[in-house]
Amino acid sequence: MELLTALGILTGVATGVAGLVLGILNHVHLRNTTRPRVEVHARIRHIIDPNPTVGSDRNARNVGLMEIRNVGHIPIVGSLIGFMPPTESGKAIIIYAPTTVGGSEWGEPLLPGQCTMLQFKWEELIVPMNAGTLGRAYAQTAIGDNFKATRESHKQFLLALKTASSE
Repeated sequence: MELLTALGILTGVATGVAGLVLGILNHVHLRNTTRPRVEVHARIRHIIDPNPTVGSDRNARNVGLMEIRNVGHIPIVGSLIGFMPPTESGKAIIIYAPTTVGGSEWGEPLLPGQCTMLQFKWEELIVPMNAGTLGRAYAQTAIGDNFKATRESHKQFLLALKTASSE
């Protein structure tokens, strides 16, 4: 009788632990597949103008680009891009009406795996950069989720911004 009782208890404990582990795995899977995930990268790039005006240099433009990539499993709709303040008390810099230069139009649904490239005027960021008030790049979705660039990406952008401003 004691052997059957011990086996019953052991079976119950094993079943309970298996159920707990499967429940946790299911929760993690659902969380990863139902939440938006976006990568944001700000860059300064030298581009070639495909439609140069008469007398202009086709290769003479450094431009600010914000790359926004949907790495999640659900579509997102973007609403804002800009730069976060480096501290909580600072003010964010919002980039108004960026120009789409590649990928999906900004403000239209960005499907999983898609990317968009938005152009902005980097010259307006020199004063905040020199004052130390230029935080990481961010993108905001239509429902208010904010996604920030990584610290490494931000360091690379600041270096490129300093180099471009000294040219």
